[in-house]
Amino acid sequence: MALSEDDAQKLRQTMMTSGWNEIILPTLERRGQQALKALVLSRPERAAAYKSTDFDTDDDVLRAIIKDCAWMAKIWVAETSAAEHNRQVDELDRQYSNAPATNLR
Repeated sequence: MALSEDDAQKLRQTMMTSGWNEIILPTLERRGQQALKALVLSRPERAAAYKSTDFDTDDDVLRAIIKDCAWMAKIWVAETSAAEHNRQVDELDRQYSNAPATNLR
């Protein structure tokens, strides 16, 4: 997924807030860890320990929760890094295209 420059800037700003660092990211990490703990239990153990929660479910659903939490926690850092790299490459390309031709003999 490629972010526009505006989206990348908004995302960078969001990731610098206390809301992201103190609430969203830790919540994602805790949810993934909780799903992992539930996954190691047998189905009957899980039903007793996690009754009426999102974690009282099948193994495949728990694996999906774990994957989604890991993805959400990691992808935005990668996306902002990719956007910054693309911005730098575009700037270098722009500078190269505007540079006067030189004789390289």
